[in-house]
Amino acid sequence: MLVLFCIVAAFLTFLVAWQGLQLKRVRMDDEALHISNYFREIHVPLSNMEHVSEFLGQRQGNRVTITLRDDTPFGRKIVFVPPFSWSRRGKVDPVVGELRALIRH
Repeated sequence: MLVLFCIVAAFLTFLVAWQGLQLKRVRMDDEALHISNYFREIHVPLSNMEHVSEFLGQRQGNRVTITLRDDTPFGRKIVFVPPFSWSRRGKVDPVVGELRALIRH
């Protein structure tokens, strides 16, 4: 029974770590997205954004995915969690609207 518990615990730890490693830190200025995996930072022109989607999570918060037109060292899909707010829990984050508006222009 202890062996099964250890296997399940190791698997769950791996899943949590894998999801955490996929998350990026994203900042934006007038010209580019600044994307970091906490070891390396890249700058991607705003014109490279193709699509923005959001997963409305209840426990972990919302996850935003930015799909880029061109490949980057972090791939074409950048996933991040915007700052948490209890008032926006379960609702579309305003940053998603801002990013989508930039795609249209």
